[in-house]
Amino acid sequence: MRAGTRRYILVAMTHSGTRSAPHRDVRRWLAWSAFATVVLYTIPFGRLLAWPLILLSSFVHELGHGLVATLVGADFQSLRVFPDASGVAQHTGAPGRLAQAAIAMGGLVGPSFASALGFLAARKSSWSRAAWAVVAVTLLLLGITVLRGLTTFIFAAMLLARAAWIVRKATPSQAQGATAFFATQLALSVLSRADYLFTDVATTGSGTMPSDVAVIASSLVGPYWMWGAVTGLISLAAVGLGLWLAGRAPRPPRNRRRRRRLFRLSDPK
Repeated sequence: MRAGTRRYILVAMTHSGTRSAPHRDVRRWLAWSAFATVVLYTIPFGRLLAWPLILLSSFVHELGHGLVATLVGADFQSLRVFPDASGVAQHTGAPGRLAQAAIAMGGLVGPSFASALGFLAARKSSWSRAAWAVVAVTLLLLGITVLRGLTTFIFAAMLLARAAWIVRKATPSQAQGATAFFATQLALSVLSRADYLFTDVATTGSGTMPSDVAVIASSLVGPYWMWGAVTGLISLAAVGLGLWLAGRAPRPPRNRRRRRRLFRLSDPK
């Protein structure tokens, strides 16, 4: 008679869970944003309609100066944009040479960094709506503290009205689309206004002054055009990173932890 044998079989019972995160393909919104921009600049009176979008990059540029000035210990005094899309941000205090260079560079890379954050926020409607809520609160605080000039207040009021509408009434699709559109405008301004990176003089509505790259060069070392190239590469890298984060596919869902049961089977003696 054969001796009885015992066998143990490991049976894995899997339950594959599904994620409920509603991810939309933001690349569609980016394509539509680029198409709308091309149409806007080709139709009659399109440039007039695009005037607020041109002011957008100037506003974010000057805000970048002010935010960095605050971070390095200076006193952010005022922010002003002019009808010709130039702008000025003023601060007081006596930061060192490195701080002065950081303040100047903060404005130059401001639109590209804001664009990257906008692309990332456009991945989800909840992120888009939250981003516009931050924009609305920031504009209210800026209006109370540092905004100056009629053009500045008109632009800020228009942007605030848009942000409030998106937060309160826009559909998820509209919130994502608006976020992608404004992020695209800031990204395009990196290219359309790149000539400013290679000039040592800035002509604004308040007069002529050294350009940002000239300030960086005088605070650090090297010619102004070298810092223009460095800043341009940083801006392109920031926009590229934002586009990559926005367009990459979501991670595949992970399986839930497998539950295993051990069954003992005995052969008859």
